[in-house]
Amino acid sequence: MKNKILALLLLLPILAFAEDSLTPEPQFKQWTRGFKLKRMDDQKSQIDKCKHWDVVFVGDSITQFFEAGAGRDVWKREFVDGKYKCLNLGISGDRTQNVLWRFDRGFLDGYTAKVFSLMLGTNNSGHREEQFESPADTIAGLKAIVERIRAKHPESKIVLNPIFPCGSNVNSKNRIRNEIVNSEIKKWADGKTVFWLDFNPQFVNADGTLAKAIQFDGMKLHIGKPGYEVWTANLKPLLEEIIEGKAVSPKPENPKVVMANMPFEKDLPQGVVEELRHEDLDSISTNRLSIVYGPCFYDSVVFGTKKAKNLVKKDGEDCLECVFPDAKPGNILWAAKFSGLFDGYFTRTVYLTVGEGPVRDAIVKFVKKRQPQAKIVFDVD
Repeated sequence: MKNKILALLLLLPILAFAEDSLTPEPQFKQWTRGFKLKRMDDQKSQIDKCKHWDVVFVGDSITQFFEAGAGRDVWKREFVDGKYKCLNLGISGDRTQNVLWRFDRGFLDGYTAKVFSLMLGTNNSGHREEQFESPADTIAGLKAIVERIRAKHPESKIVLNPIFPCGSNVNSKNRIRNEIVNSEIKKWADGKTVFWLDFNPQFVNADGTLAKAIQFDGMKLHIGKPGYEVWTANLKPLLEEIIEGKAVSPKPENPKVVMANMPFEKDLPQGVVEELRHEDLDSISTNRLSIVYGPCFYDSVVFGTKKAKNLVKKDGEDCLECVFPDAKPGNILWAAKFSGLFDGYFTRTVYLTVGEGPVRDAIVKFVKKRQPQAKIVFDVD
């Protein structure tokens, strides 16, 4: 019994981070905030001007630098002057949670797209030690992104690109983590709705070292112009198949998968997830820090639009209050399911200060899943 308790105590600090890849949050650091906001403004401007895209690229710096970096000449030739109308939603430094944050702010809204090309995840491993983010966490974040695209664009096809090789050789710890992610996400491809496009072997030598011809940068992470030529050469035939119906598809990795049957958050009311107030976002950030650095056990948790009137705090008891006074029902449900406020700790009692209705029912269902041992108390007028 003592060994089990010790093992649980050792695991709890990791659990505190387990949902981070799923928690929508901005990734701005103070010194990058200005140009990343401008980048997002430029992307929103493109969305406002064009309502129909052939291909939307979703990713981090590797995707951004395709359009505005080492790959710009290839991008202009193939995706500006070429036959497809393409939108680049890459932002340097983004992790899965940052892309989800952007999705919550309209970057999937107001347009149609035939294909979404997704290449993301290297910052999840590169910015966080494995004890704080396992490959399983990164996979969960990528799955949430795929599900969100499907929910907003059910008619679109999705191309999953592998996380590119990084580090000097096959023993580089981040490359090992990324390859675990790649080996899992490729199973989602059914060759009909979701396609797996793996050209990583063209980026490395036979012994696994990075190929000089690809012109990786000093970080051994970002590719040069030849790398973008390789990416384009592999992607174009697949786009021709998907968009134009040319039969050049590679064999699906998992023909038994039916992506349309993969569940997504059906009880999240689409169209009512308005942007939370800055005060609410600050509250989420503060509470997440409390969870990460605070106790492993809370005697009680209050969640809803007001403080719990029947809660009496006792000396020595820890209570977590997650209160959003002016939040709309969709915001409350979003905060419950996607902000990580019910993850990384155990609690004895959850006080829900949310009025009756389908939103509260959905929150109850979610809390029971995340905190199955907790008693749920409805504390409303």
